[in-house]
Amino acid sequence: MGWLTPHLEERRWIARARKGDPEAVAALYQHYADGVYRYLLYRVGDAELAEDLTADVFLRMIEDLPRYEERGLPFGA
Repeated sequence: MGWLTPHLEERRWIARARKGDPEAVAALYQHYADGVYRYLLYRVGDAELAEDLTADVFLRMIEDLPRYEERGLPFGA
């Protein structure tokens, strides 16, 4: 899928993840985890807490994927 635009590739990951595809969930995690972690580390100033919060963010993402609606914004927003 290297020829896809990042947004199109992301949309495909989301569609597959919504159907329960663990590889697509992993792709979304790999794509966003570092950025989420860095943001949380900056906000809370504690690496262990930032790791825990990052895990919580992705757990909520997985739980809420069935209700996700494309609105023209990047998924990361």
